[in-house]
Amino acid sequence: MYFKDITATSGIPVTLTNARQILVEDWNGDDLMDVIVAREGQPPLLLIKERGGPLVPTNTPASWPAGA
Repeated sequence: MYFKDITATSGIPVTLTNARQILVEDWNGDDLMDVIVAREGQPPLLLIKERGGPLVPTNTPASWPAGA
């Protein structure tokens, strides 16, 4: 098994706080796994994986409510 720490270049915001759940899903159907982070008191954060690049924060749908 091999592990490489890519935290600094992953695209996950350093300022991410109050994360409660993480879902890995191909949200946009491009065969790359995206990340949805459920946060307490804030709407979920959607991070889209770019081919050959990092995760990129995107605008989430306005209908997504803040987490509790």
